[in-house]
Amino acid sequence: MNRMHRSVPITRAAVDSRGTDILLIESLDAVGSSADDARARLSALNQAGFTAHALVVAAGRSPTARPGESGRQTQWIEGHAALAAAARTSQARAPHALALVASGPIEAGALARALPPGLEARWWPTALAAANSAPGAFAAGVLRPSPPALTLDALEGAIAEPARGGRSHPLWDGDYVLAPVPLAAPSGTAVLEAFARAARERSALDLVVLADPQPEFERLAQALGIGVRVHFAGPAPGPAEASWLRAAAAVLLPAEATLAASLVLRVLDAGALPVVVGGGAPADILRRWLSARGCAAGAGAPGTWGAAESLGWVLDRGSAVETAIARGREEAGRHRPGAMTERVRAWLPEIAPHRGRLAA
Repeated sequence: MNRMHRSVPITRAAVDSRGTDILLIESLDAVGSSADDARARLSALNQAGFTAHALVVAAGRSPTARPGESGRQTQWIEGHAALAAAARTSQARAPHALALVASGPIEAGALARALPPGLEARWWPTALAAANSAPGAFAAGVLRPSPPALTLDALEGAIAEPARGGRSHPLWDGDYVLAPVPLAAPSGTAVLEAFARAARERSALDLVVLADPQPEFERLAQALGIGVRVHFAGPAPGPAEASWLRAAAAVLLPAEATLAASLVLRVLDAGALPVVVGGGAPADILRRWLSARGCAAGAGAPGTWGAAESLGWVLDRGSAVETAIARGREEAGRHRPGAMTERVRAWLPEIAPHRGRLAA
C-alpha cells in the first residue's frame, strides 16, 4: 500500500544527526512493542556514552505504538522503502559507526538489507522467538555469527522505563484478570480456558482483553460459559496500558514467539505477576527466565503448574505472591536505561563512547 511508504516525523524539531555514532532501527513488529521502546533504548545508549538517532519502523501490528511517544532524536518510518531513504539521508549527513536493528527475527534481515551498503548492522532481538538464541551481526543483510561476548538475549537485552502518567481512578468496576495483547491461536484458547477454570470459584471476576473485539474468541468464551465475563476493551497505548496493569488482579501473558520482551518488563514494573500461558519454546523460555529471578507465577518448579493453577495461586494473593511481585519489580529496575550502561558498552566494544558528550 502506498501509505506504508511515507516518512512521518514524530516531533516537530529537526533531527540533528551530526556526530551520531549509532543508527538505531526500532521495528514495532513484536506483539506488545511500543514506540517508547525506542525512547528507552536511545536513553540507554546515551547514558552509556554513545550518541544515536532512531528510525522507528511501524509494522502495523502493535496496539501500543503511537506516533509522538518515542521522544527526541527519532523519526517515524512506515515501510522498508521509507526506511531505506531515511537511512541513506542520515548516513549522508554523518556516517554512522554501526546500525543496531532492534526487531523480531522475521523482520531483521529485511531491515538490514534496507540499510546503505557498507553500514554494518547488528541485531538487537526484541521478541521471545529470539530469546536465548545466538544473535549476531549482519553482512549485506545476512545474519552471521558474532563472538559469544557480543550476543544479545531478547529478555536480558530488553530495556524499559517507568510508565509515565496514568489515570488515578479505576478503569474497571470490580476485580479483573488482564490479557494485555490480542488473543491468537493457540495460546488465546489457553487464556480463555485458564480463566474459565479459575473463574468457577470467583463469580465476580472478569477477564479484560486489551484488543478490539475478536469474534472467534468471543464465540469460544460463550462456549466455555464465560461469554458475559470476557470483555474486549480495545488497544491501550502508553499510560492507559500501565493503568490497566496496575489495577489488575492478575495478568495472563500468552507467550507466543512474537511477544515483545519489553512487555514482560512493563508487566513486572506495574506490580503484576505474569501467568505465562501457552506451550512450546517461547513459553518455556519465559517461565524459566521468570523462575530464575524469583518472579514466576506458581509455587512449584517451572512447568509443573498449569495456567489455571498458577492463576488461582496469584489470585489468592498469599505472602509468596507478594514476594514474587517485589522481585519482579526489582528485575524491571535492572532493565532501566541507566542500569543497562555497562551491558550496552560490553555489547559495543568496537565503538568508543564519547563519555563527555552525552546526547540530550
